[in-house]
Amino acid sequence: MSVALTSEQKKLLTQMTLPPRSETLAALKREMTVDEPHIEAMAELIAKDIGLSGQVLSVVNSSAYSPVHKVDSIKHAVMMLGIEQLMPLIRAASLKSSLISHGFLADYWRYNEWTAQACLVVARLLDRERLAHYAYQFGLFQGAGVPLLYLNFEGYEQFIKQSNRVGWGEIATQEEASLTISHATASAALAQYWRLPATMVKMFYFYYQADAVERVGGSSSAIAEIIAIHRLARYSIDQQTRSIAGDQDWQRFKSSAMAAFQLTEADVTRLVERSIKQVFGSSAG
Repeated sequence: MSVALTSEQKKLLTQMTLPPRSETLAALKREMTVDEPHIEAMAELIAKDIGLSGQVLSVVNSSAYSPVHKVDSIKHAVMMLGIEQLMPLIRAASLKSSLISHGFLADYWRYNEWTAQACLVVARLLDRERLAHYAYQFGLFQGAGVPLLYLNFEGYEQFIKQSNRVGWGEIATQEEASLTISHATASAALAQYWRLPATMVKMFYFYYQADAVERVGGSSSAIAEIIAIHRLARYSIDQQTRSIAGDQDWQRFKSSAMAAFQLTEADVTRLVERSIKQVFGSSAG
């Protein structure tokens, strides 16, 4: 991992059980490396994985995605979006299927999925269609460190239980003090294990740092924008689910999130209201 880890953190990571990438993902990656990738063959690969294809179609047809017409097949999804745009959704769906088998995590994973859906919504509301699919992937992977720590550390549920009253940034600090590793570091480890780009690995690792964008490095505005999209999306979901704890994180990061898109307080209020409406529909309020 291209970030500074302590020797103890490195040891812990080697001992942790990380969910492997699916065979479907590996096969798709191989197909994408040939000179002329065969779109129909790639669609067939995804469709053969019943659980994966079902989750991909669920996301593409969700209220957060808002398709004009229902997408009824993986081939339709591939033809409509293109495989490059669809791959982040496929990775996210694979991650979900590998981590939700434990009942205690059901409520947390629902929250994490809402946040990822809100990332899609926020990206579109901010006219960042090119980033929408990657923002969704970032939203799901950023929170994946929590179930990873739960699966690898006895008693970790105490951290999840306090998440309604304590911001995730503070929880990450407490994890470091108690476990020597935070869910941010665990998310970065998983992203590297699944061979996501090195820049995104760093984005997960430094997410709770006020100067996260500078620490990640690089001149691309996409780094600042994806992080800001996620912070705005999480704030939107928190207003509906865990407003006290969510306000703690928002106050910590609001300046950088707003600056990334030159937003006013009124802009944020409208963005949050529209995001909540699209993710939760008639159940919001």
